[in-house]
Amino acid sequence: MENEVVSWAPEEAPGALADLGPWDALIVSGREIEEARACWGREHLACVPRIHILRYDEDTPHQFVVGAGEGQEERVDWLSLGAWLDRHLPTGRRVLIDMNLLAFDTLLYLLPALRTCRLDKLACLYVAPANYTFPERALTDQKLHPIEQPKGYVSLALDPDRQGARHLVYLGFDKARAWKFIDRYDWKEEHLYVVVADPPFVPEGVARARAAASPWLEDFERGFANQVQSVSAVDPAAVAAFCLAHFRQARWLDLAPLGPKPMNLGILWFYFGLSERDRGRVRLLYDFPVQQTPRSSGVERVHFYDCQRLLA
Repeated sequence: MENEVVSWAPEEAPGALADLGPWDALIVSGREIEEARACWGREHLACVPRIHILRYDEDTPHQFVVGAGEGQEERVDWLSLGAWLDRHLPTGRRVLIDMNLLAFDTLLYLLPALRTCRLDKLACLYVAPANYTFPERALTDQKLHPIEQPKGYVSLALDPDRQGARHLVYLGFDKARAWKFIDRYDWKEEHLYVVVADPPFVPEGVARARAAASPWLEDFERGFANQVQSVSAVDPAAVAAFCLAHFRQARWLDLAPLGPKPMNLGILWFYFGLSERDRGRVRLLYDFPVQQTPRSSGVERVHFYDCQRLLA
């Protein structure tokens, strides 16, 4: 297909996805949540064989329980995930990832593991909700872990000027979450860039993201207005290009991916598009959240992301 990003109304999506197939496997989260967008793939792609993946427990984001059928679950770590997938996805398979319940860290381990499987096609699916409930209090419906670099993706830069790195913090809808990162590292404001998502699938999404960063965002913006920037949260290609532009202007780059799933996919498109040497100049900083309470209802649009660039 010519476009990496397409979207459909929910009633059009099953037929459109079938036309882009056939699909040999649908990778889904192993979490069972009764939420319309979380169940959409299971319901409308019921004929596609499923592989499920889930953190082994909430405290070990680099270890997973994976399965390709009833009673076939195995525990694997991030290093052996590719070998497990290779056994269950013979060469030339066409794989679709339902990323609605897959956290950034899971995608961080899953995508490179799939690159080793010699797939014919790889794509991701995101189901946008019709209604979204915004948390009224800071971080009340998530379990968060200490901020760190994900295991296996640690930048060991010892440059004495590392504090002068450029820091990109992508705003989500969780109050005080972005500030936690800024406060943790005591970043200099002149090196900080705040990225406001523009999610068309969330009513007043920009205003909501900004409100979640209040009041520190207004104070920061008064002194560094040009360092509050926006990017389309539904277009991973735009996010990847945005990251690359900042990367080319900085010796070191820190990324705090706190925004919607398609935005996080774009950050990973950027990161895995770099050489191994250049990835050493980038720090991925994350707090490994576990969502406790469903926030959405209904289905508004189904977004499809062609990920052939990851297989190149």
